[in-house]
Amino acid sequence: MGRKKATLPAGKEWHIKLVQGKQKIETRGSTKGVIKNPAFPVIFSQKVKNGFITVNGLPYRGIVKVSRVGVNNLLVTNILPMEDYLRSVVPSEIGNRDSTAFEAAKAQAVAARTYAVAKMTKRKSLGYDVVATTSDQVYSGVIKESRLTNRAVSETKGIILMHKGKPVRAAYHSTCGGHTCSNEDAWFGSAVRYLRARPDRIISLFGGSRPFCRGSPMYQWTRSWGKEDFERMVKANLASILGISPKGVLKSMQVTKRDGFGRVVSVRVVTTVATYTIRKGNIRRLFRDPKRGWVDLPSNNFRLKFNGWMYTMEGKGWGHGVGMCQWGAIGMSRKGFTYDKILRHYYKGAYLAKIY
Repeated sequence: MGRKKATLPAGKEWHIKLVQGKQKIETRGSTKGVIKNPAFPVIFSQKVKNGFITVNGLPYRGIVKVSRVGVNNLLVTNILPMEDYLRSVVPSEIGNRDSTAFEAAKAQAVAARTYAVAKMTKRKSLGYDVVATTSDQVYSGVIKESRLTNRAVSETKGIILMHKGKPVRAAYHSTCGGHTCSNEDAWFGSAVRYLRARPDRIISLFGGSRPFCRGSPMYQWTRSWGKEDFERMVKANLASILGISPKGVLKSMQVTKRDGFGRVVSVRVVTTVATYTIRKGNIRRLFRDPKRGWVDLPSNNFRLKFNGWMYTMEGKGWGHGVGMCQWGAIGMSRKGFTYDKILRHYYKGAYLAKIY
């Protein structure tokens, strides 16, 4: 049986449901209609050139495909040109900024394009290239677009970062706190040539005393916990990281290794009956605090103090610290650096290439 096509009136709301393994499409309003057991995937496309398709209240460009996954799950995929995708990603990632940060927005466009190009086809069996969250890059549809960031995407069209003829792993983060981190100190894996720790300043030009990312609200931060709350949080997070419930009562916690710039690489957690070592990216998970809205600890650059009844943590930065510091890029833009110089600063050894 071939696929069926139908023209839907603009502004009409359709609901796609899976109930006990049975699918249906229904519309509501003055004229109701139901399509039982439609063939999946269901594809929505636009007849108007600059029209949008709204999903769960948010408008999107391009095509929307709804696929069935398992018995009662639906996968919604937005299929659109790379440059349209970036029109949402750039402001979603670096924010809607004023003209002083325009070169930072262009740097973000190149980094985001590079990231997406490197990911293309790697999830082909799953039916998509990237997810729309911080697991890949934040994509919010049309609602986040702005004139300035659209221009940043347009002026860098087709340009990506490369190293030895391949797209780089274009990692980036919010705030480095004064110095970025080498990839092997943040994550498990081998060192990558263009993801080396870099100072967030250029001493020869500006004296070196003020990091470019100093304007970030997360350049420095302090958090405190009562003893019982802290120990309860750490024990729950240990169980999540280790996959088993940790034994004993927390006795002490020591930083056993830092990189050359203050970031914690290894932590030893000692209980009354066992010792656990937590390393690299898992350290941020160790201090995950849902009550504060933290998916992870802001950064690995911290000092932890305990006075007998309260734990206090003083830290710098937000994010994993690898690659481009977004607030650093904003600071560089405001000091007159162009996007290519910003990118060469954070991805030393990589070069720019226009691929389309």
